[in-house]
Amino acid sequence: MTRRIVSFAHVVVLIVVSLLGSREAAGGGASFAGCGALEQAVECVMFRADAGGLYNLDTRGAFIVGDRVFVTGTVDSGCVTFCQQGNGCIRGNTIDRCDCLAGNVNAASGSATDVLLVNSSAGAPGTRVVTAAIGESIQIVMNASPGGPASARYVFYAWLGPASNSTELRARGQRIGCTGNPTPLTPALAPQPYRCLRGGLPAPVCAGVTEVAGAPNRAPFTLLQNRGFGRPITFSFQAILEDAGSANSTGYSVTNEVTLLVQ
Repeated sequence: MTRRIVSFAHVVVLIVVSLLGSREAAGGGASFAGCGALEQAVECVMFRADAGGLYNLDTRGAFIVGDRVFVTGTVDSGCVTFCQQGNGCIRGNTIDRCDCLAGNVNAASGSATDVLLVNSSAGAPGTRVVTAAIGESIQIVMNASPGGPASARYVFYAWLGPASNSTELRARGQRIGCTGNPTPLTPALAPQPYRCLRGGLPAPVCAGVTEVAGAPNRAPFTLLQNRGFGRPITFSFQAILEDAGSANSTGYSVTNEVTLLVQ
């Protein structure tokens, strides 16, 4: 198996244009993005984050107690509620399913396999977040599926900000999987990727998104950014991968998502 190694520098130059999604929220509250579960507390249904903490949410959508959810918003540790417990509130929150972050590569074997790694990690359990220091070297590895093929077609997406709008992917009447954010295959939804890399797949998989020139022509591959990032920023990464171990007959699966938090 040949691993292709390319410089991530040209990807970074194109991606790091806007840092609006990485700033501390107005009012000094820390931004939050992570998975957890809804549970019945003393007076309220609350969100228990995998990373720690019990929070009141502005909205739970249609989710109920016991659901695994992905929440983004701004932490307000001084909020006053009738819940009588917890670590505060998550204001202006979004809420969606958490399962789309795990992907479904090689699912025909019985369980999904993590093939997308950032700094040798698929992210913390539940949140899929990898944290890096400012200036720390960044390495993104896209492996092939254990089920093959050894040289796989792919499309790799990069979004500014964390996963915030899980989206189903279907083709030929079948469910391929779901992504943590929308892709050009669901163009009416937002946020769309900021940049796209593809190998062996037609141009429509990157439609409407600036495509990075010189992308590896097949997976596996490695992207490198030796100097890291010079300021705080958040990215989310996910891909669609040719997969002989796919649980559907299209021969493609969705990889695990990884959120890179540089701080």
